[in-house]
Amino acid sequence: MWHHVDCLGTPSDTAQDEYLEQRRLATPEYLETPKIILDVALQPTSRGGLKGFTAGNIRIVSIARRLSSSPEDRKSIETSPWMAAHLIEQEKVGVTDSEWENWLKGEFGMDEDESYEPLVVKDQLYYTCPVCTSDELI
Repeated sequence: MWHHVDCLGTPSDTAQDEYLEQRRLATPEYLETPKIILDVALQPTSRGGLKGFTAGNIRIVSIARRLSSSPEDRKSIETSPWMAAHLIEQEKVGVTDSEWENWLKGEFGMDEDESYEPLVVKDQLYYTCPVCTSDELI
């Protein structure tokens, strides 16, 4: 559902990074979730079009939201052939946020080219939904 910004009222005074940290601390399963996955999972979604880029971010946000609540899915990716090859190539021992970011970008064919939407859009404003008055992201 889309709304004109004027219909949304005043945005929250909470900065995006602060909001994400509050959500992480308030949700027990998020405490074990890599930060980059939460950064992607807890951002607002766009479904595409001229202002939301060609494909939007709904697919990547949906995958990140699933990973944020499923340690089993994260473990499956951490032990995948792709991650093993990546760790060997990068000469690293363990999976860090950087490896998760590379996996997410690789999974969706993103690279550093500016024609792609960034993995995480920073400094977004958060509004309360005018329909349901929830601050949950959709």
